Amino acid sequence: MVKKLTPTLIAIAALTCASISWARGPELRPGLWKFSETTQTVAGEPPHTFQHCLTPTDVKDFGDNIIAGQGQRLTDRIHCQVTSFSETRSAINWTYRCAGESNLTSVGAINFDSPSHYSGIIKTSGTMSSSLLIEGTRLGACPAE
Repeated sequence: MVKKLTPTLIAIAALTCASISWARGPELRPGLWKFSETTQTVAGEPPHTFQHCLTPTDVKDFGDNIIAGQGQRLTDRIHCQVTSFSETRSAINWTYRCAGESNLTSVGAINFDSPSHYSGIIKTSGTMSSSLLIEGTRLGACPAE
């Protein structure tokens, strides 16, 4: 027996799809952002800060960009893979494991307390251990070029 899709079923399906895409990741605002990174293992080292304009694509793919950036920080001579990753509207959590000369594990957690601010920590353990505090704050619109 073939059933017809009623307007109610179509509406439920549309709402379900919308809620799944809504739950995918944080809702950050594009614009000029200030980023800060503080290494906890080096006493007295000032935070490294920089500014960058985030485009709508950057904020849409924020979790993927964080993972890609974390991978770029690891050297080419070790084999690394993401072993866990979760992304919600309020948090991104991941684990990287690397084998080779430098066995290491990197665990990251970022919490989004608004569309204009986040903070988090990346802990690395293995041959060397470190903790990196990260923070992002939206400053406003990107300057005109």
